[in-house]
Amino acid sequence: MNYRSYSDMSNTIRNHLPQITDQGFDLIVGIPRSGILPAYMIALNLNISVCSLNDLINNNLIKRDGGRYINRELTYPSEATKILLVDDSYDSGNSLRRNLRILSQELRDKIKILAVYYASSTEQLDFGLEQCTHPRIFEWNIFHHQFVSTSCFDMDGVICKDPTDEENDDGENYENFILNAQPKFIPTYIIKTIVTSRLSKYRNLTEQWLSNHGVKYENLVMLSGYTAKERAKLGLHASFKAAEYEKSDYNLFFESNPSQAKEISKLTGKPVYCVDTNEMFNESKVEIKENNPTIEDQLGSIKRKFRNVVSGNHILYMVLKYPYRIARFFYHRIFR
Repeated sequence: MNYRSYSDMSNTIRNHLPQITDQGFDLIVGIPRSGILPAYMIALNLNISVCSLNDLINNNLIKRDGGRYINRELTYPSEATKILLVDDSYDSGNSLRRNLRILSQELRDKIKILAVYYASSTEQLDFGLEQCTHPRIFEWNIFHHQFVSTSCFDMDGVICKDPTDEENDDGENYENFILNAQPKFIPTYIIKTIVTSRLSKYRNLTEQWLSNHGVKYENLVMLSGYTAKERAKLGLHASFKAAEYEKSDYNLFFESNPSQAKEISKLTGKPVYCVDTNEMFNESKVEIKENNPTIEDQLGSIKRKFRNVVSGNHILYMVLKYPYRIARFFYHRIFR
């Protein structure tokens, strides 16, 4: 999964400023909504006027930035002689074509087009700053992207805040927390599966909270068969979540704890987005070999223990060695 944060976008723009600094632009225009922020980033770096696409079309008064001096400050967009139209990303070009169709020919003749990130083609672009291929997702739309409908979400720390130590008492305080937890990130799309290590005995309270806060989801997977103490002692959080994430064709897991996020990614070989650190983990899958010794391994272990027991005791050795040899003889006859 290719992921880009606000910080990544800022660095990409800074690194490519030399391409556009000497082009003579006197107005930067952002395409709502995702193109507004990069447009302002570019305008601030170049110290020139900026507005939205709607302001350009309607020739609205350009808002002034207090007492700050701007190179060739414009009052109205129509005064611009060379315009840079900015969006965050470019893919098929359909969205860009729709926006260009509503512009007059006079405006289109003044415009050059920039996208910070492009998937493959740059056919309609004058400036494509960085290639970012699919699958991809950005910080500014990660909770409002169609990926949500094929993703797993942790509950505490992602959809709502984490409980404090005092609240996390597996009793009355915890029940009160579940019913009154502050929401954190509520996605726009329907979540495929919420995977929480909350104990299943709290299902009704959890479902009530989700309903009260308008969280849409298909499945709610909770931990069953363990007590809170057993869950903590065994450290089941990451392995439990990974088991659900791995068994279906989910595209992304949203987790708040960075160590758990990394472990889930390692256990599944699939991407995990960590909410708390704002990073995407794309770890290679770690194959865990089960420690199931063969019969021969077990016989070898018995032999070593036998030697330790009878070491220095000749009589005991003579008494016990024959049963071991008989067991080994029949093992080789039957299994070899």
